[in-house]
Amino acid sequence: MSTITLGRVTKDKGGNVVSRKPAQFTEDPAGGCVIIGKADLAEGGQDDGILIQTGPVEVFGDYQAAEYLRRAVELLQPSRPINIPNFRAIVREAVRQGVDICECCRPLENQRDGEIRHTPACADCIVREWMEEAEE
Repeated sequence: MSTITLGRVTKDKGGNVVSRKPAQFTEDPAGGCVIIGKADLAEGGQDDGILIQTGPVEVFGDYQAAEYLRRAVELLQPSRPINIPNFRAIVREAVRQGVDICECCRPLENQRDGEIRHTPACADCIVREWMEEAEE
């Protein structure tokens, strides 16, 4: 997960680069972005953990898991077919059929005496968002 700051190139009237601010990818567990692209380890190797971007990147929101997983698999070019289900479509169809997906999600902290209680984490659940979309 990360926070991404877009880069900027400023040119004068003659087309000459006046200033350049590169895009930044800052690792951040609370961030909402995922990037996919090619990179190489910087000087010093794996010890310093610095990756240098070697080509264009694609930016995805953390809620686009199926999309960025599909793209990562395409770039890895596995020797066998990989089927990545469209979980959003699966959840929406289940809701249309009357299935309560929340019944399948039973984190221990949500259970007491067999009764499920929603926690603040439920408000941020992408599955709940998809369920609401299907109900509209």
